[in-house]
Amino acid sequence: MKKIIILALSLILMIALASCSVSTNAGLSSSPKLTFELFNSTESEANTALDVSQCTFTPAGMPTPFAHEGGDDNHDFYFPYVQRLELIDPMTQDFARYLGITEYEFIDSFADKFYKRYWAAPSDWKYLSNIFSVMIKYDIPNEVVAASLRNHNEAQEYFAAWSESQGWYGNAELFRSRKFSEAEIEAILSRDATLVLQQFATEYAIVIENQAFAPVWLYLNTVEDYQRVGITIEMVEDRLKLFNNLNLTDEAAMAFGEKLSEFTGRSVTIESISEVRDE
Repeated sequence: MKKIIILALSLILMIALASCSVSTNAGLSSSPKLTFELFNSTESEANTALDVSQCTFTPAGMPTPFAHEGGDDNHDFYFPYVQRLELIDPMTQDFARYLGITEYEFIDSFADKFYKRYWAAPSDWKYLSNIFSVMIKYDIPNEVVAASLRNHNEAQEYFAAWSESQGWYGNAELFRSRKFSEAEIEAILSRDATLVLQQFATEYAIVIENQAFAPVWLYLNTVEDYQRVGITIEMVEDRLKLFNNLNLTDEAAMAFGEKLSEFTGRSVTIESISEVRDE
């Protein structure tokens, strides 16, 4: 029932956003042909990816990390930033209007370039789909981004208050968790990846200036790759306890522990989901 309520409210939210979208006009009379040179990999960015249609993880030499791909449940493994930075949907109409194209055209234009990388481990987190990367790739002006984010905040607060009036306090908490603080908005508008990561990086991610490496990157890459990008033993050791919360399969946890043992020079054991359930 709760999921139905949230789904219904989300639908209402999208309608509300349609009525309060930014009215910035780019002055484009026809849909431009969008190019994606910036999206193209300069190295083996595909690495090894999930076959999303089959939900089958096929990393070279590494076991399947999860018994079931649970989307949000596995977010901390796959992404170096919090989910809030991925909230592109409420902004798509505003961004598309600026570009002079339809919302459908906007979504269709970047889906293949971003979404296939969701289940991969690119060495540059800006290849993943998030508000910051989309803003940069499409060169959306700050005033459009700022207005869209603040409209989003107002809509979330409206629905949070409405949920409270209905006694749905859990839903109110969910809506408010989707709001952006002023510090977060300022970081996005700075167009500085380092500042963005200071606001949005998860505690699971290893952050080195303007780069961030989620656990999946460590899982798929070699210890030589760790050294190449500047990851230190101390950085890994600081997160070992957190990695116990990733809910990896027994095989994946063992393989990950072996790789981290090789890098740190000491025996590392990563707890699996079965071990966590037994506690």
